[in-house]
Amino acid sequence: MISSRSVFFTRKEGKLDEAYKMAVELINKPDKDEWDIKAFAWCVIDLIKRDSQLGKSENLHRYSDQLRNLDIDVLDKILIDQREYVLKLCNPNSQKILKAKWSSYTKPTQRT
Repeated sequence: MISSRSVFFTRKEGKLDEAYKMAVELINKPDKDEWDIKAFAWCVIDLIKRDSQLGKSENLHRYSDQLRNLDIDVLDKILIDQREYVLKLCNPNSQKILKAKWSSYTKPTQRT
């Protein structure tokens, strides 16, 4: 039987696609709980990060919709903050801005 714990474990092992499939089953259960939602959310967050970094934008819209539609506890500040961050990654203009910011941090500054 799939549990949120097994989803978190599988995700941490680096088997993100497998963890996501498990989390989809959990989130579609009528009796899902807070931990099932968190497990699904973290999988989607990691998928968005991975796909935006690899330039695979074809799934970002679907993932962002899934993440937006989750009822996440407002007291879970870390999860809320990460959701906001990755939703920015789904916006093509935000991706350009973030890449530009990252480039400015990684280039050595020259002093004259």
